[in-house]
Amino acid sequence: KWLKRILISISSLFILFFLIILLLLTVFENEIVNYALAYFSKNIKTKTSVESAELTLWTNFPSASIQFNNIYIEENSDQHDTLIKAEKMFVSFDVIDLFSGNYQFDELGIENGFCNLKVNKQGEENWNVWIPDSTQDASSEKYDIAIENILTEEVQFIYKNDSSNQHIHLNIADIEASGAFTSSVFDIEIEGNLRSKILSLNNKSFLKNKDFIFNSIIHLDTEKSRIELNKTSVSIENIPLLFEGALEFGLHPNVTCNVEKTELTFKDIVSLLPEEINAQFSPYDPEGTAIFDLSIHGPLDKINVLTHIDITDGSLK
Repeated sequence: KWLKRILISISSLFILFFLIILLLLTVFENEIVNYALAYFSKNIKTKTSVESAELTLWTNFPSASIQFNNIYIEENSDQHDTLIKAEKMFVSFDVIDLFSGNYQFDELGIENGFCNLKVNKQGEENWNVWIPDSTQDASSEKYDIAIENILTEEVQFIYKNDSSNQHIHLNIADIEASGAFTSSVFDIEIEGNLRSKILSLNNKSFLKNKDFIFNSIIHLDTEKSRIELNKTSVSIENIPLLFEGALEFGLHPNVTCNVEKTELTFKDIVSLLPEEINAQFSPYDPEGTAIFDLSIHGPLDKINVLTHIDITDGSLK
């Protein structure tokens, strides 16, 4: 009997706590949502719009979330093009924050969205839309942004850099990333799957219309303008690869990437080659197996690609 009483007591406390949370959500929904909309508008320097917003406990339970519907953010450029739009975007916070009235957002999610990042020939970025914190009175703010998780589903991502002649267009099915994103130096654990529409560098096309599944640990140092890829596994059209590398994205962008030796079919290797080289093999049917490794290094405008292929019983028919 005593065990039954304990279980009933625990269950009652849990139900009571849950009902209190629902009551707080109901009472403070308008206040929290209106404050969030005002905060969102005040801290972005370009044109924005949100069709509606709501406070919910179900989007990312057990966290509470503010869900923005049909959101639009304009880029920071003379073209006034779209920077971000999404059918749904949510930011989540701990339900305990409802009791204190101060909310720390630690998760960001985007569903059915579009992200359009551009750098012009002068090196000017179009995503500089957030008003720096120095312009805000931090003591008067009810919201603190400390994003540690980012979730995306069905997002089109475009990156076009006219100064380094890069063009990337990805259809992201889903990505989950975790890290201290508001820090200047941090690690990101990331996994997901996507399809490449365009991967172009110096007018050379790579891996066009390919399906990717990936898992990586990324070290990002914004102070040194450097990204390091550690323990990265990628499956491209079910072709498994392991590699490490780094990208320096400062005034003089530079890349290094080393793909570990991998045994693949000759046909798979051909499919991974740049489009202009791949086209030379199109009249043939490659057969056989090979040990493949790859090294990429140098400035983005003069990349050196070194590959070594040991073919076993290979043939072109």
